[in-house]
Amino acid sequence: MTYLDRSNYFRGLLLLVRKSCKVGLEETSMMMGIGKRLGFAYDFCQGALKDVLINEYISDKPPIFSNKGVANDFIKESIELAQIDNYIDMNELEWIGSVIRENEMEEEWRINQLENLYERFEYNSIIGNNWK
Repeated sequence: MTYLDRSNYFRGLLLLVRKSCKVGLEETSMMMGIGKRLGFAYDFCQGALKDVLINEYISDKPPIFSNKGVANDFIKESIELAQIDNYIDMNELEWIGSVIRENEMEEEWRINQLENLYERFEYNSIIGNNWK
């Protein structure tokens, strides 16, 4: 993964955390692990998580990755992070949907991801209206 992809990956997950308007213990633990895996310093990750809810200068623009493999991994990990507290907020769903659209993921793959979410969270009307 390129440095730009790693940066976009971590920033994108931070934006997802911001969409839920809370940074709980589970989100913090997962984000710190992802930051370490991506090669970012502990202090950087900790500071980014601390500031994500109040830093108005972080752009909400969805990340665009250099290839579909990275985008695929990111979206799957985004879904995992979004549901870590056993609840997916409408803002999180819409934002993940925007990442899927911006990275031009294939229709069949997108539908499969949505079906998996539906089975876990029974968001039939939300998924039908916001992920197209």
